Amino acid sequence: MKVVTPENLQGFCFGVKRAIDLVKSASPDKPLQVLGLLVHNPGVVSDLASHGITTVKSIDDITCETVAITAHGAPKGIPEILAGKRLIDATCPFVERFQKQVEELSGAGYQIVILGDANHPEIISVSSFADSSIVVDSAEEAKKIGWFEKIALVCQTTQNIETLQGVAGELVNHTNHLLVKNTICSSTRTRQEDAVSLSKKVSAVVVVGGFMSANTSRLVKLS
Repeated sequence: MKVVTPENLQGFCFGVKRAIDLVKSASPDKPLQVLGLLVHNPGVVSDLASHGITTVKSIDDITCETVAITAHGAPKGIPEILAGKRLIDATCPFVERFQKQVEELSGAGYQIVILGDANHPEIISVSSFADSSIVVDSAEEAKKIGWFEKIALVCQTTQNIETLQGVAGELVNHTNHLLVKNTICSSTRTRQEDAVSLSKKVSAVVVVGGFMSANTSRLVKLS
């Protein structure tokens, strides 16, 4: 049996690697707490805990002076609430740009529609930057939304382009003015394309990653 391990499909994406490096360098000898899972990988979370970097579920659980925001970002207003702490903002730059786009489009009067998982930390974070947002996970679900004069469609950074196109195709029936923003991160897009290409050349694909990871789940489905 031949096993292929393509280099371009291994390791962390830019945003996750940056988040891990930030928290490790910020707390070399003092405990640090992360508001939520820094990354959705149990092995990494366990390794970070061995370095004194632990996870808390809510602001009320924070006991450390140094606190980090995860790569997935935090809901609007959280940094201000944590102003009395030493704050390490490990939000992925792609997610941060996503947040700003949603805030600007919402301010311009668009009804925000987000393609993604409503329970995912990234979507919880991003949706808080809109005055009003609707989260859908497919074109079928998009059929259920009403009519709006202006709709801006954005998507979770780990989504795939085919699903985005399908939702956009449905939303043209729900508005006079549809604006589509492809907010899929470039690293995710490249990995997905490479995974699909690889899957056509082998008998089976094994994806190693966390079960809670949107990136991992998407690679499994596409493969």
